[in-house]
Amino acid sequence: MLIGGGWQAVADSATPVVSEFTVEPVVQETLLAASVPHALPAGQGSTCLADVQQVRSLALTVSGHPANDPSVVVQLRAAVRLRNDAVIGACAA
Repeated sequence: MLIGGGWQAVADSATPVVSEFTVEPVVQETLLAASVPHALPAGQGSTCLADVQQVRSLALTVSGHPANDPSVVVQLRAAVRLRNDAVIGACAA
């Protein structure tokens, strides 16, 4: 890239080198109180039970080192919770 009459490097030599990037889904299940049926409108003789709630998240890992010193390794880990938990159950009409 030409700036001010001279060439400038497109990539910075001090930029970190990413050696690992992983995204892993994580699901935690919680049993809901199956003994508490939800009320249905009058005239329907069945109940609706929710069995399991799934809380979903992602485990992120990024590892890298400076371009000029591969002996220094840095690793970052984070957990990100996804919105909208899944409720798995059965409803009989």
